[in-house]
Amino acid sequence: MPKERKKDTIITSSIIMSACSTCPTMTGTKHNAIMEGTCAVYYNHWLYIDYLMTESNSLLMESLFIVLLSFEIIALTRACEFVHFPFILSMRWLVRKTHELAKANWSVASMDRVNDVLCNKFQIIVTDDSKFIDGAFAMNILGDFVKELPPFDELLQYIFEVMVCTTVDGKTKVLPADVTRCELFYPTGLKINHLLNFSKILEKNLPRFGSMDLRIERK
Repeated sequence: MPKERKKDTIITSSIIMSACSTCPTMTGTKHNAIMEGTCAVYYNHWLYIDYLMTESNSLLMESLFIVLLSFEIIALTRACEFVHFPFILSMRWLVRKTHELAKANWSVASMDRVNDVLCNKFQIIVTDDSKFIDGAFAMNILGDFVKELPPFDELLQYIFEVMVCTTVDGKTKVLPADVTRCELFYPTGLKINHLLNFSKILEKNLPRFGSMDLRIERK
């Protein structure tokens, strides 16, 4: 395979893997990974589009270009990010690190408290769906545990205030998590305003489904 063709195939495959992670029909486990995958698609989709616009030389790449231009797909990734940052990010860390938090008087049984807080917060959001996209409320849903667990606080500070990456042009370093969070909760520009109408329905229903899911006894 020619070197350039191989490069196109690798890049296209990586984009497809990210895009497929947003598929709403996926079932089974690892929904947290699906939500996390949407971050790459939402944050980078304009870069994907720019690349595919100039390099699309196959039916697969042309099809992917059309999909990524869809406001519905972009809105879906945006709605999933409202779940990822306030909920998934924190819950994955708490589940993974529970056994290391004995010094903070934390154990597996403590996760019942987290579940109760989530249920209560979801009920507030279901009653007032504007809370779901209220940054001050959403990003502090587990705020009490951040105060209680110093390592948890350190994690969030690192993700939003320390962890940087270099932009595509190699000239600037940014805080990707913080930039994405600001764009989610404080949208600006025509691009985002066009997406709002598509994502409002998703954003309104996701908390309701989450509240129902937390109450499934077999889980």
